[in-house]
Amino acid sequence: MNLIKTIKPFLETYCPSCKKKIMAHAHKCPYCLYNFKSPQHIRKIAWQKKAIRYWFYFCLFIGVVTFASGENVGIAFLTFVIPLLIGMIFFEQILKFLNFFK
Repeated sequence: MNLIKTIKPFLETYCPSCKKKIMAHAHKCPYCLYNFKSPQHIRKIAWQKKAIRYWFYFCLFIGVVTFASGENVGIAFLTFVIPLLIGMIFFEQILKFLNFFK
């Protein structure tokens, strides 16, 4: 599997103003010049960062509890990684949906 093709969806996002696909690390949209460093935009994405952080902690908790219940390290690691990846995929789709209709 090509690593670039796997990571690329996480490196791209949609501009909330013009809805075109851009790189996630951009400071301004190259199409409509929407400023991603404005306080309005920073407040808008603060809940997204918080949701990702809480999801990570939840998955980590699941992995630790699985390990503490007597499972081996491999099973505990899988119970941490698999929900984390599935959650990130769903979270990405939710963000695409929300950004498309704004």
